[in-house]
Amino acid sequence: MLPNVPQFVIAYLAAIKLGAILAPINPMSVAREIRMQLTDSGAEQILALDLFLDSVSEAATGTPLKGIVVTSALDCLAFPRRLIARLSHRSGRPAPGRKPGVISWRDLLSQSKEEAPEAPYSLDDPVWLAYTGGVNGRAKAAALSHRNLVANAIQVLSLVPNLQVGGERVLAALPLSQTFGLTACLNAALIARSLVVLLPKFETAKVLREIEKRRITVFLGVPAMFGTICDCPEARQSQLESVRVFFSGGAPLTSDLQRRFEDLAGKPLANCYGLTEASPAVTGMPPTLASMKPGSVGKPLPGATVAVLDARTLEPLPAGQTGELAVKGPQVMLGYWRAEEETKEVIRKGWLLTGDLASLDEDGFVYLAGRRKRMINVGGFKVYPQELEAVLNSHPAIRSAVVTGIANGYRGEIVKAVITPAAGKTVTRADVVAYCRSQLARFKAPKIIEIRADDEAAQEPPAPCQPRR
Repeated sequence: MLPNVPQFVIAYLAAIKLGAILAPINPMSVAREIRMQLTDSGAEQILALDLFLDSVSEAATGTPLKGIVVTSALDCLAFPRRLIARLSHRSGRPAPGRKPGVISWRDLLSQSKEEAPEAPYSLDDPVWLAYTGGVNGRAKAAALSHRNLVANAIQVLSLVPNLQVGGERVLAALPLSQTFGLTACLNAALIARSLVVLLPKFETAKVLREIEKRRITVFLGVPAMFGTICDCPEARQSQLESVRVFFSGGAPLTSDLQRRFEDLAGKPLANCYGLTEASPAVTGMPPTLASMKPGSVGKPLPGATVAVLDARTLEPLPAGQTGELAVKGPQVMLGYWRAEEETKEVIRKGWLLTGDLASLDEDGFVYLAGRRKRMINVGGFKVYPQELEAVLNSHPAIRSAVVTGIANGYRGEIVKAVITPAAGKTVTRADVVAYCRSQLARFKAPKIIEIRADDEAAQEPPAPCQPRR
């Protein structure tokens, strides 16, 4: 449970060497979400930032967790131990490792042996449990193998024209705890022996400074990132001149935003598509203006096969017809962790059913047309209405709740909840937000809350959720 700090990379590579399985937790998660993931994954050890120690300790009760390793942002710097303790005291936070059952990162490193143990493992063993709402919205983990991650990283590298092995500089502004960031910003960069600049938090002005200062050559982001750069008064083309290729993924890229960013940067912004269950990259647009097709998310990556299937027969449809997008390839997950029936729902006849509606043109370019499954895309983060509705309906003053997504420009969507209070109860918008934030990560809480009486709800039911990817 870490942001983009060096300890994440060190622990990730060490765990792979040991043949362990990793189950990254979004740093924005609250105790309820942490407990669910610890229980479902069966995790025995956790490495967390000291800021998250209270939440992790609260969540650990009743889970398989045996040990907590805690680290500080200062641990990646060569500071003496006494100075770290003094700085921690001044910040008002306890020094790492002071609680029972908790060991500090530095103490752990001091106990390490010179010869690292290695455990044998197969390329097809699971290594990364990526939690996702999946097709039906219930939180579960896509089990990705060593082969999945390595293959997809190599596939991503194929999109970079004139790849300079040992010479690229990648800005890791996407969270490494999510598969997009892990594959595109870390694994692909390591294979290409690139310099990786880690950013624990996306701050527009800092991103622009880092791009200019570090002479970044490859930048990957979600549309909301590119939108905030366009809106930043400080943004200048000269700050972005070192970047050879820009890639956008994780959410729909509008033609207006694409045009605005390309006007600012003076270079193409290539659109890509993927999903967690495919490690995640599936298609990509070559980042040259001559090869781009407006509105498309590109062609299948090398080694991947995509098809548009009839929802009833699962037979491929002709070019130009809309159906469910399906994919085959080395990046497709092993299945959902400990969820055989749910795996059978999405991997059928050898195809991974993505839940996205799409069409193919005569040249094999993919065009997304919407979604079959309910999901709200909040600036690249996925919110599943079923999960939020379950939380809202557990509030004692709420009789029923329906959640939907509202279009919000380049930021994707915002979450709207329509609430019907329980008989004789009163609930306010502030109550709803506070309750959601106590049970879920902040980005999942509704931004628009409509409270209706029973008669209003009966007369005007809310529109069904029709989010876009």
